[in-house]
Amino acid sequence: MNRTMLTVGILAAGTWLVGCKGESPSNAVAPADQAAEDHGHEHHDHDHHDHGHDHHAHDAPETLQAAVGELTELRDNIANAFASDDLKTADTEVHEVGHLLEALDSLAEKAELTEEQVAAVKQAQQSLFEEFAALDRTLHDKSDGKTWEEVSEKVNQAIADLQAVVPAAKEGSE
Repeated sequence: MNRTMLTVGILAAGTWLVGCKGESPSNAVAPADQAAEDHGHEHHDHDHHDHGHDHHAHDAPETLQAAVGELTELRDNIANAFASDDLKTADTEVHEVGHLLEALDSLAEKAELTEEQVAAVKQAQQSLFEEFAALDRTLHDKSDGKTWEEVSEKVNQAIADLQAVVPAAKEGSE
């Protein structure tokens, strides 16, 4: 069961990470270890899909609490962007979520959580990867994507599950 969920998660994340048109442009969400090494293609500017920020210059959160706080803030920004039909901002924020989700495993390890808490973090991470990947597909005109209304309940639940693991992250982040 865990192996199946891990495989599904990797496939979903890989689909999301590949980005537009089946290639991995420099502005798509990419795993940190992949971004740091040569992986078979040149990085060049994609003017048609510029998010206005450098994905390789992110300040990763140093604690699980900080990551959960940032995820909560990004979730709120995404909801507001969709409410005001600001798809460019929504797209930028969705890609930022991807960077934070990649960091959750190592942050959970540093937090010295119980096995049950680590499982809760991984479950929430998986759910968030799936829901934000579906939202990203919609933002890039893919027919199999989902709207914010379709993903918001699961996103909110996954973030609440993370906040339950890190109760202090819930305070002051809404």
